[in-house]
Amino acid sequence: MFDVIIIGGGLGGLTAGALLAKQGKKVLLLEQHFIVGGCSTAFKRKDYIMDVGLHEMDGIENLKHELFSQLDLEKKIELVKIPELFEVVLSNQKKITLPHGEENARQFLINKYPNDKTGINQFFTTLKKIQSEFLRLPNEGIKRNLLMPVFPLLFPYLTRTSKITVGEWMDKHITNEELKLVLTANFGYYSDNVYNLNMTYFAAGNAGYFLNGAWYIKGSGQNLSNALKNIILENKGQVLTGKKVCKLLTEKDAVICVEFKDSFNVGYDVQKVFSNHIISNIAISETADMLPQKTKQKLIKKYKNYTPATSLLTVYLGINKPNLKEYGVSAYSTFIQGKNVESLQDLILNDQKFDINEGFVFVDYGQIDSGLAPQGKTFACICTTDDLNNWSNLSKKDYIEKKKRVAKLLLEKLEKHYPNILESIEHIEVGTAQTIQNYIKTPNGTPYGFDQTIKQGSIKRPKLKSNIKGLYFAGSWTFPGGGFTGALLSGKLCAEKILQSSNWSTKPLEKQQIIDKRIVKLIDKKEIAQNTILLTIEKPENFNYLPGQYVELQIEEPKYQTLDLMHRALSIVSHPDEKTLSFAMRYSNSSYKQSIKELSKGDTVKVFGPMGHFGIRNLMNNIVFIVSGIGITPVIPILQELMKIGFKKKVYLIYSNKYEKDLVFDERLIQYKKELNFEYLKIFTRTPNGKRIDKELIRDKVSDLQKNDYYYYIVGSKNFNENIQENLKKLGIQDQNILQDDFY
Repeated sequence: MFDVIIIGGGLGGLTAGALLAKQGKKVLLLEQHFIVGGCSTAFKRKDYIMDVGLHEMDGIENLKHELFSQLDLEKKIELVKIPELFEVVLSNQKKITLPHGEENARQFLINKYPNDKTGINQFFTTLKKIQSEFLRLPNEGIKRNLLMPVFPLLFPYLTRTSKITVGEWMDKHITNEELKLVLTANFGYYSDNVYNLNMTYFAAGNAGYFLNGAWYIKGSGQNLSNALKNIILENKGQVLTGKKVCKLLTEKDAVICVEFKDSFNVGYDVQKVFSNHIISNIAISETADMLPQKTKQKLIKKYKNYTPATSLLTVYLGINKPNLKEYGVSAYSTFIQGKNVESLQDLILNDQKFDINEGFVFVDYGQIDSGLAPQGKTFACICTTDDLNNWSNLSKKDYIEKKKRVAKLLLEKLEKHYPNILESIEHIEVGTAQTIQNYIKTPNGTPYGFDQTIKQGSIKRPKLKSNIKGLYFAGSWTFPGGGFTGALLSGKLCAEKILQSSNWSTKPLEKQQIIDKRIVKLIDKKEIAQNTILLTIEKPENFNYLPGQYVELQIEEPKYQTLDLMHRALSIVSHPDEKTLSFAMRYSNSSYKQSIKELSKGDTVKVFGPMGHFGIRNLMNNIVFIVSGIGITPVIPILQELMKIGFKKKVYLIYSNKYEKDLVFDERLIQYKKELNFEYLKIFTRTPNGKRIDKELIRDKVSDLQKNDYYYYIVGSKNFNENIQENLKKLGIQDQNILQDDFY
């Protein structure tokens, strides 16, 4: 029994959990991903920490300051001031850089657009009044209902702006079209249409930016998520990641129980936990699907016609330069308008997804001490609006190709503004609406919850306390709405609402926590090649996997954490029949690898998995493995499995390394010749007569190549895989015969 169970570990759920845990409530948070944070997360690529969703956070005004003080967050995260509000590049190439601070920004705009002085003053007055009225707005319930008859008198700006869109407000108060575009430059952080976006939420969000400045959380938004998670843990709560809630059980029309299972391992049993207070930090529609049919209909009845907000597409860039000023990048956030955009109406006409006319924001994290890249390098991103329909019904091949085309289009547009900037890019990653849906399981792949329209905004959003007894909501789908600040505040308000409840268990709650069987001990660690180790750990109970699969291995107590994340995707070297799990990895200077180096026998790690689909597909075909470096790891258990089942077809292994000393499992691979129809070819790229794997080498070494009765398994870096795939296609190999698993 727990005081509170939270479904979902986004910022809303984490904030509510942290506040409730600090109040002495026994909290359990369940998150289906292997990390907490939702879109407030990060991932590692090469030398870079790539922030998933945080560009900047609006100023720490009263409400957020109160929250940060309650949780001592300013001691747990480092906030870095953004040097300016933002820069706007208009379609005529004119650049306008807005300064921070109310008076600075106001005076700058009045000097630039003197004929709109009245409208500019009205804009800033509206921001201030909306911010002030939000602070006075009662948490939903009896107080708010009692105020309804006099609401327009007490909250005049909230009332007026809730009935008008941003576009309509601008057309009413501002005459200069260029000024309208400047004031609404960042509207894509809230919606994909200024004539649908309600003015209340736009004003509330921008009040923080225009009046209080903007900040970045050093090291990525993941640090904020981790800080909130740690507050729950420090106050005797429990956070279980990689756990998916599948059912909400009810009794007398009240939710009383959560059923959950492991997100990856079907070998674990479904578990039940009980509570009188359950917070859903996921979409209302997803929550409803967990309920019995009768209760489900009661929940969704009011919101069944609500529509989700826009999604985002982001091109993440690792750049081999200390800063981008030499290319003309002068601001942290630069909003680049689309082609022929001269008015707000043009934004609608030119909002053709990924069309040459569409605008985007370019964020150069190197303008500040972001903590995302090593010295001499920079992380940056391009971001624009997206929709899940852009990616629906695509094959994996077509999806990858479309991502490449879209990234190329956006990069070409970027280079038109900053000539030669592409020459410094050394890594590109693309996240789409489909990516967001894959990771946070949200309708339409939106990070923003319900669209902030007039009918779905402000006090019309779903209430924090649902119409199902014991069920609450926190996060972007409820009041006040999406975005980092909206999610944080919803968590705060939800916690306050729950603390008002009298439905607390009178029985002393159990002290023990749920046992996490995925936490296991290190058994052995030994060097198997130069700078390469074999890590052997206990196999978690009921851990069933297939040869070729991988896990996400998390270090529980890392010694080093600078510029890194404490989890990695690692292929399993050991065969499923073995009683332990083994992984091979190259050492590097990364904090993760250095922390692995410091592990001693008996230290603990957490295993999320199994994952991936890189395994034996068809026993009727011959097999060619084309492998680079440590990519040999998933091939070892597959070869063992082929040997076990008595596979008689031809098996080739073309194994590339820089030098002979880098070979891993060489003796074992030679032994496989005795048991399999196996040819093993070693390629060294840095020796005097070194060569690389190309189509000529493949054609020379693989007999009967043209029969197309081989499956080609490719394992290596992203560039290696793409290069080999291209060479195979040149040899006439069909796509369905080429297999790889994108676990990098």
